[in-house]
Formats: sequence, structure tokens, C-alpha cells
Amino acid sequence: MRLSLAVLFLFAGAPFAAACGSTCKDGSGGTVVNTGPNTQRISCSDGTSVTSNTQPPETPSQRDSGGPQADASVPEPADAQAPLGDADASEPTDAQEVAADGGATDPCSGSVTIRTSQDWEIFVQAGCTTISGQLSIDAPDLPTLTPPATALTSIGSLSVVGNATLTALSLPALATAGDLSLTGNDALTGLDLPLLATVGTTRIISNPALTSVNMPLLKVNTGPLLFDSDTALTTLSLPILATAGTVYFNTNTALTSVNMPELATITGDHGDLGITGSNVALTSLSLPALTTISGVLKIGGDDAGLISLDLPALTTVTEIEIVHSALTTLTLPALAMSKSQVYVGDNYALTGLSFPALTTIRSQANFLHNTALATLAMPVLTEVDGQLTFFNNIALKQCVVDTIHDQLTTGPSSYASGGNATGTCP
Repeated sequence: MRLSLAVLFLFAGAPFAAACGSTCKDGSGGTVVNTGPNTQRISCSDGTSVTSNTQPPETPSQRDSGGPQADASVPEPADAQAPLGDADASEPTDAQEVAADGGATDPCSGSVTIRTSQDWEIFVQAGCTTISGQLSIDAPDLPTLTPPATALTSIGSLSVVGNATLTALSLPALATAGDLSLTGNDALTGLDLPLLATVGTTRIISNPALTSVNMPLLKVNTGPLLFDSDTALTTLSLPILATAGTVYFNTNTALTSVNMPELATITGDHGDLGITGSNVALTSLSLPALTTISGVLKIGGDDAGLISLDLPALTTVTEIEIVHSALTTLTLPALAMSKSQVYVGDNYALTGLSFPALTTIRSQANFLHNTALATLAMPVLTEVDGQLTFFNNIALKQCVVDTIHDQLTTGPSSYASGGNATGTCP
């Protein structure tokens, strides 16, 4: 409370009247003037004046009910009075004002954004084990994240985008994450998540210096798993990954090896397996445990490098799209059904296709402009629900495609062929 010099002249209304009334010191009558609510000034002929508070004293019932406060003439204890001109001791501090406005933050609650090394140090010192929201690294001038966040085990999402100088990212205790997004980090060479077991979406895109990705315990990736334009990445090993929503490798020009020996199902909203774009160094891929692709098996793209694809356990796929690929042969020995179309077109190195267990294509089947294709084996195919076309496969004999058509017991809705090789069949 701030004290005014005027308080020295204030007395309760009744005591003042009893002591002075309206008479001045020289015995003459004074002139009484009301100067405001509950205040009066008595002006005397000797030039002096007195100001008084005329408000009646607070009754006990008023005190009990929170009514008018005790008269200001009652002095506060010395230790409760603030020096004149100083801030009132009852005024909030800056920190209290921040808290009152909702500005005080718990570094472990909601979402956290790191922009400076000090932000990171504060975050690590807080010892956060879980972040329900997003951990965002948005620090273009921060080359390292030290010390490591050894306590953090779970996050809603991790966003590391556009950090021009960050060279490495390690979260040594992280076990679960909703989403991971690492995009456009020009200097990032390594990603180390040694305990990560479950994640929603993984998008690792356009990190031109990235050479190392360490996620040895990743088992479940429920959404897309996407590596796109990481042009320095040479190898990727996810040794126990069992399920993913979608898997795409697109234009990773240095990638020579992908190891996912336990991947059994790709069954997300799209559920695609895609090897597309300029993966010029990835010449072979084997996924020995993969049984189901709920979306599209998509192979091809300009400057595609994949020559050999081994999917020995694949039984079910929704769609097959092999276009502009570098494949020389493709055999899917266990595939029994395509739930939608099969499209094989413009594969100039492809010499042989073999689908020995395929019985059903639920939509159309098109084999177009595969200029080196000489053998096509689908010996048990009995159903094609859409159109069936063979055009301009100049090394494939017309009698081969006619035999495939003639063995069908259901469909096709239409059949067309032309521009294929002449000759007789055994």
C-alpha cells in the first residue's frame, strides 16, 4: 500500500468533531466546506485549515461482512508499510503477472520449440520423459544439440525442418513417437534413435548430407515410411520392422542397399510399396517376409535402377504398376490375387514375367510397350473382371497372349491385342 502525507491529517469523523467541532484555535468559528465524499475542510481566520474524514467508523458487522475498511487514520504496523514513493508490496511481480496471464510454461507440457542452445539446455535440464505435443527443432544457427535428452521416451511428434547447420540428431531414450519429420536439413549427417520401437509416420526428405539412419529396434510404423531425395544416404537397415502403412523410396541417388528382412505387411490408408524416381544405385531389393500390400506395388520412374525385385512370400496386392522400370525379370511366385488392376508398360529391359499362382485380377490387366518382353507366364489365371489388353510387346508372341485369354473362365469385359510378335507356340 502507498501512504500519502494526507494520512497524517486524517482522523475518524466522530473523534474529530469531539475534539475540534467547527471552532478554530483562536476561538473564532471556522468555515466548513465539503471537499468530497466523506471529507471536509475547516478554514480558520488565522489562515490555517484542517481536513477531516467524516465517514462513520466501521461497525463490527461491516468488518465481518467485508464492508468498508478500517479508517485510514489507524496506522499500519511499521513492517507492513512501504517507503513513500516505492512500489506497493502487494503489487504482483513480473513472474506472477506472467503466470496470471497464462504465460508461464511447463517445458514438458504441450508442444516445445527449440530455437537456441539455451532453449535446448532448459529442456534437457527439465528432465522431460513425455511430450504430448510436438517437439520442434527450428534453429537454423544451432549446429549441435548438447547435452543429450537422455530422459525423453515418448513424444507426440518430432519436427526437424530447415535447420541449416544442424549436423546430428540423437534422442537416445526415445521409444515411441506419433510422427517423425526431418526435412530440408542441409548439414544433417546422422539420425540416431537407438530405442525407437513404434512410430506413426516417418518422413525423411531432402536431407542432402544424411549418410546414417540408426533405428535398429523400429518394429511398427503405422503410417507412411518415406525416404525421398536423401541423396547421400547409401544404406538403410530396419532389421525388425514388421509392419508399415506405406513404404516409399524415391530419388535417393546414392542408395545401394535396403534391409528389411522382417517386413510382413504394408497395410495403411494407402498401403503402397513404391520404388520410384531416380534410385539409380539401388539395383536389387529383397523383402522375403512380405505377404500383403494393401495398396499399390509401384516400381519405376525416370533413371530407375532397380533390376531385381524379390518378393517370394507376397500373396495379396491391391494393384500392380510396373512402369518405366529397369527390371529385367519379375517373378511373384506366391501371388494369388490382385484386387484391382495390373499395369505393366514401357519397361524396355523387361524380358520375363512370371505369376505362377495368380488366379484372379479383380479389375483390368494391361501389358503395353514392353519391347523386350519375350515370356509371360500366368498358367492358372482364370478371372479378369475388367479389360484385357496386350499391345506392342514386340518380342512376345501373339499366340502366348491368346492362350492366356482362352483359359479364362470369368471375364474379361473386353479383349484387345496387337503389335505383338508372330510365330507359333509349342
